[in-house]
Amino acid sequence: MGAARFENLHTLQVGPQTRLRALHFLVCTGARPARPPIPGLDDTPHWNYQTVWRHDRLPRRLLVPGSGPVGTELTKAFGRLGSQVTVFQHGDRPLRVADPEASEVLRQVFEDEGGVLQVWCRRQASA
Repeated sequence: MGAARFENLHTLQVGPQTRLRALHFLVCTGARPARPPIPGLDDTPHWNYQTVWRHDRLPRRLLVPGSGPVGTELTKAFGRLGSQVTVFQHGDRPLRVADPEASEVLRQVFEDEGGVLQVWCRRQASA
């Protein structure tokens, strides 16, 4: 941890003593969890992607609202660890940021997990 600055295209100085060298760097500037507009959520204990890994017990069941990149990651991780995971997703396919073919592969992987993972897709009403 520390202040970072690029010395050149392939060298990153972090703090006074750490120098990292690489062909490529991916700069992630941080994010904040989005709070979905779910009535009653503020009054219900819940986790987000920052707090979910702080718990020492595996949940028996988990509801993941959304199948974007973070929701997909949590779904796969907890499903493979043994939780029964249900994903609630608006739209017609999971991981909508991906190509339709990739979304189809993901949907098939969810189904192939033997029913442990469920993806609920609801088509949005046409305007």
